[in-house]
Amino acid sequence: MAFLPMPILPEVLRNRFRGVLLGLALGDAFGAPLDSLPPSDPERAVTDLVGGGWLRLAPGDWTDEIELALETANSLLKKQVFDPDDIAGRFVDWYRRNPRTIGEHTRKVLERTAQGTPWEEASFAVYQENPEWASSGSLRRCAPLALFFYHSPQYLPVLSSILSRITHAHPNSEAACVALNLMLAYLVAGLDKETAYHEVHRAALELPADIALAIERAGDPSLDTFPAGSAPETLEVALRSLMQTTRFENALIVAVNHGGDAAVVGSITGALAGALHGCTAIPTQWLELLRDRDRLQSLADRLFLLTQTTQQQV
Repeated sequence: MAFLPMPILPEVLRNRFRGVLLGLALGDAFGAPLDSLPPSDPERAVTDLVGGGWLRLAPGDWTDEIELALETANSLLKKQVFDPDDIAGRFVDWYRRNPRTIGEHTRKVLERTAQGTPWEEASFAVYQENPEWASSGSLRRCAPLALFFYHSPQYLPVLSSILSRITHAHPNSEAACVALNLMLAYLVAGLDKETAYHEVHRAALELPADIALAIERAGDPSLDTFPAGSAPETLEVALRSLMQTTRFENALIVAVNHGGDAAVVGSITGALAGALHGCTAIPTQWLELLRDRDRLQSLADRLFLLTQTTQQQV
């Protein structure tokens, strides 16, 4: 694992915590109207919060599955440990509230879990129905775990896999969450993006080949990137968008205009860019439109305070 530079000024660290959760929701809001569209030509690229799409979202509104990230954060805050059973229960409670938007894979798993099947069995059963497809859905809810363990990243590979497995048990889905959370933790802790990427690239030696290749490709600007779809593709687009840009908004614009699952790739790119640049780098006009901005910021602040006052446990 990388050496994490310490100490960090509290206001700098809080800024990064806020950047991750605000960036996560903002990226989802930015990308959701572009979901399933082909890649945009540069002259036609979407560069602002426009809303619309098949969900007819208002500018700054985000899709319901971001609530799963917030439920993960709420569990960490209440339990002060990583408790996958508690998190799974919160996911089921969310499912029972009939969310307007829910991915088909997530819906199938939570439907079984809500009927009494243990989450491990439900998730594995749905995975076996289509073992060739590694859905990217779990990527946009794992960021709170990276914040909780930002100064103990050695725990993230195992715990990120378990967190993904609550709904997404494909090895590539789990490994993508591992890579994303390591990158987030390193950035929040103060590593520059090149060093953080190097550390994740090194960790990829122990991850499935498809994820290792996605991480390798993300660092090569000469390669074309596929539209975001599967977990490896989505991770690659997000990492590449971060590595090839120098501003929060540019990373997000590049990511969501790649086509495919723009909401997921937008959300994790927003989280990565927020971890690197902090919330103060997010354009003010975007934050003013972001739904539930105060709730997101409050969750980030509470997670920050918890990590400063307690010893995180596994």
